Amino acid sequence: MLTDKEMTELRDALKTSKRPIIFFDDDTDGLSSFLLFYHYAKGYAEDVRGIIVKSSPTLKDEVYLRRIEEYHPDKVFVLDKPMMHQDFIDKIKVPIYWLDHHPLQSNTKVHYFNPLRHKAKGFNPDNYLSLKEINRLDPFIHYAVAASYMAVEDAGLIEFEIKNNEKHVKYLYPELMKYGAVIIGSSRGGITYIEREIRKLYLNKNLLSFLIPQYKQFFEQMFENSIKPLR
Repeated sequence: MLTDKEMTELRDALKTSKRPIIFFDDDTDGLSSFLLFYHYAKGYAEDVRGIIVKSSPTLKDEVYLRRIEEYHPDKVFVLDKPMMHQDFIDKIKVPIYWLDHHPLQSNTKVHYFNPLRHKAKGFNPDNYLSLKEINRLDPFIHYAVAASYMAVEDAGLIEFEIKNNEKHVKYLYPELMKYGAVIIGSSRGGITYIEREIRKLYLNKNLLSFLIPQYKQFFEQMFENSIKPLR
């Protein structure tokens, strides 16, 4: 996670910007980050411009410099881009705020925010995953699962209780939870694609070949343990 000091700095940068321009990656991380920044900045700025970056993982192209020159922003925000060329940064004459979660970079002349700079203190994946899952999954997934539990807890749908020195989930509205869902993003396709393939499975139709067998097993188990979706 970012520190409180970093979050305050980033929030203040948005609040005090009158003409921010926001570059964001074209995946779900980038789009959701942009929407959050856009709606927050609109409450303070005279105008907000968003630019989707599709070309490559690296923000570098002259076309994006021209967008900056045309818009005349007072601050530049970059969201979910793994890399930026230093030459690109050097040509920008206003403050740059770069928020990302990919492997750390060492660029200069930029306000850089990345949770990988800080280890999660006191985090125990045992509270959310089995030992087998902990050993099999990357730490990034440990954090994602924990964050999902915390979000549902913050919504007042569950609470944790200790039984026999173990942490257990108590569902406060079990009937309501039947209608809950987890949105899946994967290298095998986006949400719309996965939804279409789930519908095929429900109608006993064949899935496309590159939906790996583990997905098929997962979807079958999901249907066995939940209410049937609408056709």
